[in-house]
Amino acid sequence: ISSVVISLNFLKMMKFKLNLFALLLLFTFNVLPAQKTLNIKEKTVVIVMPSNDRINQLKKESASEDEFSVIVEDGLYYLDQAKIFLKKKNIKTIKINSSDHIKFLENGRFKKFNIKELSWDIIFYMPKKSPKQIDITDIENEFQKYFLTIKTKRL
Repeated sequence: ISSVVISLNFLKMMKFKLNLFALLLLFTFNVLPAQKTLNIKEKTVVIVMPSNDRINQLKKESASEDEFSVIVEDGLYYLDQAKIFLKKKNIKTIKINSSDHIKFLENGRFKKFNIKELSWDIIFYMPKKSPKQIDITDIENEFQKYFLTIKTKRL
């Protein structure tokens, strides 16, 4: 039985690494769509993927190829875990590139939210609240605090 468990874990790791390789190929060959601007006015989760420029910046900032690989693997792992959690919540989700532009409706006006430096990140938005970039390593708590906590006014 232990060899079966080891084999399953090995297969999961290989699948993850294959997905990572495919993602890196996408970024390397510029397959992502051209830059766009999104105006968000309803309850939404925005998933921000790094642009080619951001990937190149991360490579330059990394001390080694191994360090860069760890950054990518961690980002993809936590983002995957967050997506699994969010899928159960049945909330509108949009995936964008960090070279895109995004604006959220606040106080009747669309305000720009800077995402240029984001990589494998998530932004929560709900009308009458400011958008929030969250800690994807703590998705359940972040979701609870942002979407399910109601602020009460003291009398």
